[in-house]
Parts: sequence; C-alpha cells; structure tokens
Amino acid sequence: MTRIAQIAGFLGSGKTTTLIQLGKELSTKHGKKVGIIVNEVGEVGIDGSFIRDFGFEVKEIVQGCICCSLKGDLQSTLKILYENYGPDIVLIEPTGIAFPSKIKEIIDGLIDLPMEQAPVIALVDGARFRNMFKEMEHFLIKQIKEADVIAINKVDLIESKWDIDLLKSAMRELNPSAYIFSMSAKRGDGMNELIDIILQTNMKFSSLSDDEDSVVLSGMGRAALKLSFKANEDVSEAKLKVVISEMLNEIANASLNSGSGLIGHVKAYVKTSLGSFKASLLDVKHGVDFSGNFKGSTREGEMTIYAVVKDLEDKILKNILEGKVEKILSQYRFDFRLDEHDSHF
Repeated sequence: MTRIAQIAGFLGSGKTTTLIQLGKELSTKHGKKVGIIVNEVGEVGIDGSFIRDFGFEVKEIVQGCICCSLKGDLQSTLKILYENYGPDIVLIEPTGIAFPSKIKEIIDGLIDLPMEQAPVIALVDGARFRNMFKEMEHFLIKQIKEADVIAINKVDLIESKWDIDLLKSAMRELNPSAYIFSMSAKRGDGMNELIDIILQTNMKFSSLSDDEDSVVLSGMGRAALKLSFKANEDVSEAKLKVVISEMLNEIANASLNSGSGLIGHVKAYVKTSLGSFKASLLDVKHGVDFSGNFKGSTREGEMTIYAVVKDLEDKILKNILEGKVEKILSQYRFDFRLDEHDSHF
C-alpha cells in the first residue's frame, strides 16, 4: 500500500527543505522507496529541479494550483508515479497558496489505486508568522484549520522558548484537534517525530472543506522567468551568488515599492555543468539564503527566477522580473536568452 503524505504550508515555510530531509531519512534509515510531487503556480518550477539534484524521483506540476485548476493533473501524476515507479511513500509539496483539505479530497477520489493518506501536515514559519498573519490572516487560519498536524518550523531562528510556546498556544486556539510540535528542517530537529507521524496509520483526519479558490483568496501575484546565461569570463560560485543575491533583492524591493504588502517568496535555481544551487529570499531585512553549490568556475548555465508577492497583478510582477533580471545581468556583463522568444545573445 502506497502512503501519501502532504506537506502543506504557506510560501517560505520550509516545505522543500523538509521534503529533502524526509526523503533522505525515509530512504536510507527506513528503507522506503520515495516519490515526490511538487506543485508551483508559476509557468516554470524551481523546487522540483532542486530536489531532483538529490537523486529523488520527482514529478512537477506547474502553471496552476493542484487544489483548484489542476485537480486532474494531480490524479494523473499519482497514477503515473505509482505505475512507473511503485513508491512506498509519495511526498506531495503543494504550492504555498493551496488548501490542504481540497488536495486530500482529490486523492480520496483515486479509488482504483492501492493508496492511503498520512495525516495532513502544515508547516508554519515560526520566524515570520506574526508579520504574515497581519497580511494573510484569513488565508493562514484556513490552512492551519485544515491540518491534522501543525509543525512550527524554523525554531532555530526564534531566540526565546517563550515565543515558541506562544506560537503553540496560538495554533492550539486555531485548531484544537491538531497535533502540534516544533521543528527545524534546516538543523534536522523534529524530523524523527515527523517521520513517525507519516508512517502511523491511526491518526484522525481533518474533514474541513469548501468551494473557495485558494489562489484568488490568497491575493498573491506570481511570475517566473527561465533563461540561459553566458558570461564573457569565468565566474566563480561566490560571484554568481552575489549576482543572484542582488537580483532577488532588487525584485523584492521593487515589488514592495510597487504596492505589495508581503513578499511571499522570491527564489532562483541556477544549474551549471559543475553543479547547482537554490537561492531564496523571504524578507529583504534577512537577506538571501542559499542551498547547494558547485566547485570551480563556469561561463554558462541555466537560471530560473520565480516570485510570489501579495497585492500585485501577475503582469506587473512579470515586468519587474524582466526589468531587474536584465539590469543585473547586464551590469555584470552576462549575456542571456529567455526561454520564450527574446534573445540577448
């Protein structure tokens, strides 16, 4: 029987890092064959490519939300993954603006496959929750209420145990029936507890659901660019990360200056012949976080940039991405070609 575990949570809550840690632990320590499905609402995906670099079987679903417009895509992807790979466990990373209960209903509709669902897990960004709650109160409450398990992530960034206890109390008020614990996916704290939850078969499930569209309710604009780049000289990993850091910060600041009230996530995935890395920006005050690396210098590669911000139309955000990418790459004397039709070589 294939077991399906949904790792939900708002943008930037640490879903990808958690999935990678879970995949490693489940495969190496528990002998499980793990498949992963990643959903992103943008035109191109970043997280799936990054997770695939760790050797996992990954299926990506892009250009929409699997709980709303892409229900059929999720069901067909699960069937393909089951028939072609035969996993013991499928980990699903929905987009950060998905409703967990709707995804659970879609999976329940697969009555012809031997699959069962683990408890629905929602990650909460403990370090940013208060600020996000001011902008996204209704949406965050709905995600939290639909979870069977609430994992308060990033406790390594919270200085006071008292603050963690306050967060747990707040989660308990919002969802009295949920199992609540704290963790740090980056440090690996709480992963054993999370694995035990996924593997157990007797936990109560949430049954909340309605007809609201998660993308509309979130009020988030999203845009993505995929491109090939070529430098006129060898570029080290350190220099390339400086370029990406400046680019993401410029995109975030321009979004805020254009009227956005919240940066959901601005991220990039860079792949070269020597390796790859992922860059993530959640708050301009805290800078860019990098995962992965390559050794040596390179002149060319591929780059994907993706942004989700509140209160900006997709078209405006796309214009910001295009403008800032061109500005920064030109500043550092990089030629580039978009995967669309524009050529800058």
